[in-house]
Amino acid sequence: MGSTDFTINTLNAGPGDLAVTIDGPEEVKIICEENEDGTYHVSYNPTVPGEYSITITFDGQMVSGSPFTVLIAPEDEKKSEEEIKMGAEAQGVAQEEVVDPAKVKAYGEGLKNGIVGKVTEFIINALDGGPGDLSLAMEGPVEVDIDCQENPDGTYQVLYTPTQPGEYTITIGFDDHDIPGSPYRVIIE
Repeated sequence: MGSTDFTINTLNAGPGDLAVTIDGPEEVKIICEENEDGTYHVSYNPTVPGEYSITITFDGQMVSGSPFTVLIAPEDEKKSEEEIKMGAEAQGVAQEEVVDPAKVKAYGEGLKNGIVGKVTEFIINALDGGPGDLSLAMEGPVEVDIDCQENPDGTYQVLYTPTQPGEYTITIGFDDHDIPGSPYRVIIE
């Protein structure tokens, strides 16, 4: 059977430890390598067909959609790797869970305005968006450091402290699509 792989993006999750475990009909060796862009490439090579459970945690917290269930088909069925991956994605989430950026919500004063030198915040709720990747960018007169932390309820708290007044743009994407309302125009005084 060919190697199976996937990518994990922790860029917006802040500092923390990534852990990946795979349980199934056999013990499989997991190779997890950090890419140049800061994402992680995970590959494993199952030789026994059956159902495998992939658990991904970040900083001790289960990531959204984890554990993922992957069905590895017997080789004689001649399924392509792409079909196996698609099957894994379909199996990896509850049947009603599909990736839907339109169901991701962001709210809070930090999406409208802020004051120079004052910590500004907003919340992103991606719980109904399915198992997609969240992306976050802020552009304006100067670069602003963004701190994104997962709350115990699965939402994300985003904090930033603007250092210059002016008009900024905050873009929030989910699975490579802007969420409703994004990009946000923010006025810093």
